Amino acid sequence: MKSRKSLEEEIELLTHKRDQLEQQLNLERNKWLYIFDNIGEPVYVATMDTYEILYANQAVRSAFGVNNNDKCYEILQGGQEQCDFCTNSMIKKPGDEVVWEFQNRRNGRWYRCIDRGIRWSDGRLVRLELAVDITDLKNSQESQEEWIAILKQAIKLATDAI
Repeated sequence: MKSRKSLEEEIELLTHKRDQLEQQLNLERNKWLYIFDNIGEPVYVATMDTYEILYANQAVRSAFGVNNNDKCYEILQGGQEQCDFCTNSMIKKPGDEVVWEFQNRRNGRWYRCIDRGIRWSDGRLVRLELAVDITDLKNSQESQEEWIAILKQAIKLATDAI
């Protein structure tokens, strides 16, 4: 049987190891947060059931004034309830991914969204979204389509005149 002193020493050693592991985890967490905060495109994490924002990078905070625990549909889209286009129902497990394009209702910008189910630190399945601004691309495509329509009409008028 171990003495009280040896048990205390063992507890102290285990406590020290735990503290070291927690410090390492915090360092890793801070590295990831630094990386996400320095991505120029919006990245956020929201709960699947309450739609609360658990994390928002600097791009989201700057563009929308997001705080943790805000509802994603309120702050990002200006809505009063869950968005009709929400992808949560398509994400059933970690790794499930939905890629889609949408024009934000609040700022009018077009985004190519990549939504992925991930496990949060407390074990919950949550949705991580990366949104790439494709507004310039969409505007260019619309302009090309308008020119194509004009050219088709000109060709039709020219052939009808012949």
